[in-house]
Amino acid sequence: MSSVQWTGEHTEIVAARFTAKAAMSESDGQCDDLNFDPMVLSEGFAPSEDPMLLVRSMIYAHGVGQRLSEKD
Repeated sequence: MSSVQWTGEHTEIVAARFTAKAAMSESDGQCDDLNFDPMVLSEGFAPSEDPMLLVRSMIYAHGVGQRLSEKD
């Protein structure tokens, strides 16, 4: 669970690197309609049983709804 501290030694890997090649103002962006959902996974992956994932899914959906409702 995300509410339990992970103790002990663990292997750390770099799975990817991100390089930003450009930046723009929020008003010029095209991602207002996008919603990150930790429960939407690629084929072959399954969510853990951490109940926080379901809660985050609902909260992120609420957030995108708020952003869209505040848009001009």
